[in-house]
Amino acid sequence: MKTEQALHLLSDFCVAYFVKRNLEESLALTDENIVLIGTAEGARVYGRDAFRDYLLRDFAEMPEPFALDVLSQTAHAAGEDCAVVDMSLRIRGSNYRVNAILSAVARETAGECKLFLVHFAVPIARQKHAEHYPITMETTHMDGLKLDLLNRITAGGIMGGYQEP
Repeated sequence: MKTEQALHLLSDFCVAYFVKRNLEESLALTDENIVLIGTAEGARVYGRDAFRDYLLRDFAEMPEPFALDVLSQTAHAAGEDCAVVDMSLRIRGSNYRVNAILSAVARETAGECKLFLVHFAVPIARQKHAEHYPITMETTHMDGLKLDLLNRITAGGIMGGYQEP
C-alpha cells in the first residue's frame, strides 16, 4: 500500500465524517472489523455494526457539519498491505474550535484500501469526563467573554447595570 493512498483514504474519511456527516460514506471507508478509539472514557468500538451505532449517536449529538483545517499529516508504510497515518486537525463548529489528532491504520484487503483502526485524541484539559466533544471548556470560555463584554459596555460594569438612574 502506498502511503499517499492511505493519506487520501484518511482525508476522505475526515470529509465524510466531519464535513458531510454522512453515515454510509463514512462506513464505506472502513474495514468490517474497524476498531475506533474515541476521546471519551469508554469510547471503544469494535466492528462495523458497533461503529454504525457510534456514528448515529455522534451525528445525533452534534448534527451540524464541521469545517476542517489540516495542520499536518504523515504516513508510514507498515508492510506491503498496511500503512499508519496521522493528521493534526483544527475542527471548527458554530460554537467552538478544537485541535485534535487523528491517527489510523489503513490496510489493503482483496485490492481495497480501508481504515482498520482509527484513534482520536484531543487535549485533555479541554474535555470533561465522558464528554463526546470538548464543548464545556469552549462554552465556559464563551460565557466569560460575554460577561467581559457586558462589563465593558455597561456603565459601572455589571453592578452598574443594576443601579437605578
